Amino acid sequence: MQYSIYTLLIHVLYLPQAYNIVLDLLINQGLIGLVSYALLVCVIAVWGLRRLRHATGQAAWIIETGLASLGVMVVNGLLSDAVYGSRGVLLLFVPLGLILAGSAFDDSLSAVGNRRTASGWRFAAAGGTLVAVVLAGVIWWRPMLGAWYANLGALEQSRVELSAYDRIILIIPLWTR
Repeated sequence: MQYSIYTLLIHVLYLPQAYNIVLDLLINQGLIGLVSYALLVCVIAVWGLRRLRHATGQAAWIIETGLASLGVMVVNGLLSDAVYGSRGVLLLFVPLGLILAGSAFDDSLSAVGNRRTASGWRFAAAGGTLVAVVLAGVIWWRPMLGAWYANLGALEQSRVELSAYDRIILIIPLWTR
């Protein structure tokens, strides 16, 4: 509500996208969101390329389709990003789902052998993630605390500035459109 009032009161053009997926993710989700999405894309792409070597028939087509659409999405996302600022944001994950679906569709590798290595990798990944989060919290504790208080200050400032405006009068013109 406060952002809408600011948008209505200040004559600044509102752009829902930054015309670059990297910039959009960095602005809206922060560094953690950008790194998380980049890691997700990289891990799924490597997984798909490895599974493509062993895939046969329709599974190979599904994995290739997912990899091709992922490549197009990444290259196009560097120049234009109409998906992120709209309802189509879930389309960012469709190629990833295609790759995983194609990988699960063709289970040519032994399930028993994969189960042992998969559980070991999951345990190592969970432990590594926990260590990374704790280490980041220890290293960047003060900057994170400062950013938290800066956000609280900005929220309080907007509450004070916007208390002088009547919200009902500002909202009525939106209903008549």
